[in-house]
Amino acid sequence: IACLAVGVAAISGVGSIGVSFTAGLEANARNLLGGDIDLRLVQRDFSKKHLDWLSSHSKVFSQTIEMRAMARPLDKPDRRTLIEFKAVDHAYPLVGDFQSSSTQPLSLLLKKTDEVWGAVADANLLRRLDLRLNDIVKVGATQFAIRATVVSEPDRAASFANFGPRLLVARDALIATQLIKPGSQIRYHSRVVL
Repeated sequence: IACLAVGVAAISGVGSIGVSFTAGLEANARNLLGGDIDLRLVQRDFSKKHLDWLSSHSKVFSQTIEMRAMARPLDKPDRRTLIEFKAVDHAYPLVGDFQSSSTQPLSLLLKKTDEVWGAVADANLLRRLDLRLNDIVKVGATQFAIRATVVSEPDRAASFANFGPRLLVARDALIATQLIKPGSQIRYHSRVVL
């Protein structure tokens, strides 16, 4: 009888957790995904034909690029760490609010100033590399000044496998790193609001 009671309790508990999880996903799906639809391509960018179609069939869309890279402090080249590198456009985020440790908007934080691009980093990156705000890190062929830390990133939950702390930069800055090469593991996202 005791085994039966424990079995029924376990099944009931799993069922209620599953219902709660599903209800949470349904209530916050747009924020978790970053839009109504997230279109993904691996190893190749969206063509002009794709982008024209998205533009004419959606209310608004945003493009991001995600990849893994190595970051190293400019003044300590022997220290480095693997990062989740994310390049965003001016429309990001479509749904939800991006919050950083700064009061400035994201577009200003990522802007190129005095020949150095801006970046917003996960606080873990600062700890791993013993950095402070406004310190310079090098990723690929480009230098980035870390101008703020990430407090809340609306579409972060859509990335299940994370291999390092996040570093957000502008799309143009990613091109300057010269990391987009054949064989690079790159994920192109177009998030759409219908």
